[in-house]
Amino acid sequence: MRQLATIQEVRNVRDIFGTDRIQSCNIKGWSLVVKKDEFNDGDKCVYVEIDSILPDKPEFEFMRAHKFIVKTVKMRGKVSQGICFPLSILPAGKYEIGDDVTSIIGITKYYPEGEDDESIVSGVRKNKFLRFIDSVVYTFLPYKKVSTALPNFMLKTDIERLQNIPDVLQKCNGVVFHVTEKLDGKSATFFADRMPRRLGIFDNFDIGVCSKSCRLPRSYKSEYWSMYKKYNIKKMLKCIANEMNVDVVVIQGEIVGQKIQGNKYMLDGREFNVFNIIADGEKMPTNVVRDLCEMFGVNHVPILSMDFKLPPTVEEMIEYSKGESVYRKGVIREGIVVRNYEEDISFKVINPDFLLKNDL
Repeated sequence: MRQLATIQEVRNVRDIFGTDRIQSCNIKGWSLVVKKDEFNDGDKCVYVEIDSILPDKPEFEFMRAHKFIVKTVKMRGKVSQGICFPLSILPAGKYEIGDDVTSIIGITKYYPEGEDDESIVSGVRKNKFLRFIDSVVYTFLPYKKVSTALPNFMLKTDIERLQNIPDVLQKCNGVVFHVTEKLDGKSATFFADRMPRRLGIFDNFDIGVCSKSCRLPRSYKSEYWSMYKKYNIKKMLKCIANEMNVDVVVIQGEIVGQKIQGNKYMLDGREFNVFNIIADGEKMPTNVVRDLCEMFGVNHVPILSMDFKLPPTVEEMIEYSKGESVYRKGVIREGIVVRNYEEDISFKVINPDFLLKNDL
């Protein structure tokens, strides 16, 4: 579970020119705006990340107009990401830096796609005909009876933000990274799980189609299944599994286009863009994934650099994340994803201009 609210140290408290009511500070790699004189350098605080939903309680009444959702804002020219609270909002006790207090406060994750997932699952459960079709499919064909839960081997597509791990910039000084553009869409995952043959005539793979947080039944029609068919993902999964002699292949990517996140890339239809291929738990390097995508006629997310070295500060990385999308000229880039496969290090940097423009 993501730690949305943690105990952190307030650092670098400073005045903001032109105002005597607010100040800026840093929490880990995040920049925030706080009330003047509420915190001093070295104070402990409760830091609540963006994309958090605060509970409907009197102490958070000031967030009602924002539906209690913590978003990126700009005040007096300063970008602020997250909210700092004094420890007094917590029950009495001893708290240390890094303690997770998400459940204590009752904070949940703001995840619009999650609402979509729940409506999908709910719709399938209520539809008796679809339930009957699924029961027939999994009784007579060589596939496991499945639930909507993600398989145990599945890696969620969430990736850590740089601001939560700023020390990586110093620890990985000189390490070469691959950088790709982060696209604003819906995360989709497809997998092939090798199974024992039944009757000797059917495919011996359990093929799965998943959204970010659940597996989608075969009988459910959606953009996830339409991408699976459009790009012949089944063929790609099986070929990779057989050629590499592995049991499990996972392809992860982003669906963009019509009726998805406002169709920011102004596409006529929908497209699927791969950012990960995983074989028996091992992630393939960007160049290998790109070559496989070209071989099977599937899109790869835009590659920005194959030999990127990290700058010394978070601020420089944020600046690098800004700019125009390679995927669609004239569109603000959502951000970047930075990976090194040898060290198994990856993180994302979201463009604050994108967040402010889209009220996120």
